Amino acid sequence: HRGALKAKRPTVAVLATGCDRIYPPENNTLASEILKHNGALVSELLPQTAPRRQNFAFRNRIISGLSLGVLVVEAPQDSGALLTASHALKQNREIFAIPARIVDISSLGTLRLIQQGAKLVLSPKDILEELPPFSALAETMLPVSSNLQQERLNGYDEEEKKVVEALSAGELDSSTIARLTKIPVQQVTAILLKLQLKGRVAALPGNRFELKTHH
Repeated sequence: HRGALKAKRPTVAVLATGCDRIYPPENNTLASEILKHNGALVSELLPQTAPRRQNFAFRNRIISGLSLGVLVVEAPQDSGALLTASHALKQNREIFAIPARIVDISSLGTLRLIQQGAKLVLSPKDILEELPPFSALAETMLPVSSNLQQERLNGYDEEEKKVVEALSAGELDSSTIARLTKIPVQQVTAILLKLQLKGRVAALPGNRFELKTHH
């Protein structure tokens, strides 16, 4: 949360208590900062609910549900982080894990996740390449020249143009394209098929799509 605040980005804190009971109490200042910077405090528990151990595990399924993926940095074999990863798996989220020495007891859980198919992470790039929606938010992305873009869009109807413009930011899945273009996802699927037949879009694994650069 502090990292997001430092980057001047909103962040969402999911609580294992009522929203009026910050735990531990020393996080009161952090909670205030989150709200001050357009973030949110979220809880499924009633106000005045005190911290109880079992609520933290239940809380973690909301965290994974709100996320595009879960990165497990360190986890013994029976840790809460592995429970969060289990929730993420059921919610069809990406699972990432950082490797460690096999004799490191505190990381046996992450090694087990990698063994079971979690993506091994050595740098932020390993996460970003698996989560196409982030490419649409990249501030360093250079825009396509308006004249070139217009020339490339000749011969397409308005909805096809919207889809192509969304994909100009990078690889995206159909759900993200629907959100960016405000076109129903079923319609986006049909448009993507037409664009593939026209040779403008290429389908990738994982229901992702990208523009063909040679067009």
